[in-house]
Amino acid sequence: MMTFDQGWAIVEKHIDGYGLPCHFDMSKKPPILNDGGDTTQRLGMLAYALADLNANRTRLWFKAQLGRLECGLGRYRRHVAEGLWTHDEWIMSRDQSVALVIAMGRLGLVRELARFTLGYILRLGFATNLHRNHGAPGLKVPDHMTFPHFWGMFLRAWVDAIPALAVVAYPLLLVLDLVWPLASFLAVLKGQNDPHHSDDLNQILKLLQAEDVCPTPWSWLAQVLYSRWRTAPAGQTGWGPEACLRHYFKAPGAIRLDELYIKSGILTRLQG
Repeated sequence: MMTFDQGWAIVEKHIDGYGLPCHFDMSKKPPILNDGGDTTQRLGMLAYALADLNANRTRLWFKAQLGRLECGLGRYRRHVAEGLWTHDEWIMSRDQSVALVIAMGRLGLVRELARFTLGYILRLGFATNLHRNHGAPGLKVPDHMTFPHFWGMFLRAWVDAIPALAVVAYPLLLVLDLVWPLASFLAVLKGQNDPHHSDDLNQILKLLQAEDVCPTPWSWLAQVLYSRWRTAPAGQTGWGPEACLRHYFKAPGAIRLDELYIKSGILTRLQG
């Protein structure tokens, strides 16, 4: 089994001077931090994977990073570096939030999860990306946790953090997961038609979470649909979910989360 140190060694060179997992611009000498646009998503993915290798060490590191990124009740910046557009506290999207929520539950960070959950409830399910990416002018309608299985994700995070809640959570999850097979099927179609803008990373994380925490017949069906029907993106071969991870992290300077998830065996849980 992979150790924490072996897992950390895979990603260590992609941890920036702020202690955050980032993409680097490899055309510069020496390489410099890219815009940090996906930092919080990568942070959650990394914490979730490392939690399986050493939960205590991961919890301390992840909690420290969350403390630096939080800028209000359940509100987070994408990056802490001033001067980057990602330092704006009003560009945190739904997609960037998913991995953080799942990792908070996995590592039992009840305070952080409570603040994040309450923030979304008070905003009626809206994220905080009022501003446009890359500093573009104008405002936008923030992302919304539209599908019920997104709220199932929050509920599973709470069960992951406090297992005793499963008694109350499971009947609710049987309802919240009802549309997940359809959403999974739509994700497969989108991935085949538009591989550069599909949501494979969050889909994989949500399915991994549901495999471990209160699986329902509907989450199982969503997993089967995705794991068997998601085809490899152009330029990749092999099992769909694994190929998707390789596709996302193939660019020079990208943190190799694909290598971490594949070599640690985490991803194989979706093959069950």
